[in-house]
Amino acid sequence: MDSPTAKVLRSDLQKILDARAEELMDLYEIEIIPGGTYDDTEVTFKLRVREKGADTQEQKALKHFAPFYDIDINKEARANGSTYKLWGYRTKARTKPFLMLNLTKNDGEHYLADEDTVRLLFKKDEEVANG
Repeated sequence: MDSPTAKVLRSDLQKILDARAEELMDLYEIEIIPGGTYDDTEVTFKLRVREKGADTQEQKALKHFAPFYDIDINKEARANGSTYKLWGYRTKARTKPFLMLNLTKNDGEHYLADEDTVRLLFKKDEEVANG
């Protein structure tokens, strides 16, 4: 088994899952993860099944780490003529661990951002004291 064969096999398996698992797709997101391991006779792929609408690992991490950075994960920020919203946090990234969505383009792409940029754009608003 070689790399091109493994890629074609993975793509074919994903198509089969997409076509055959319609009833499951209403409840779950099913994905064969790219980059399986292979040797000369076999290939191993990782299969991810997640409840529809459930947070990804990156979204869970953002909710967990947001208080440490003192940022508002629900805030929309404007920069360079576009509006951005925080989407996730990559725990293994050394630089630019934050993922943002560009709401102006609305292209579904995730944009990488570093800690300083995120703190500047998504800093929690100061609460006004009553009195």
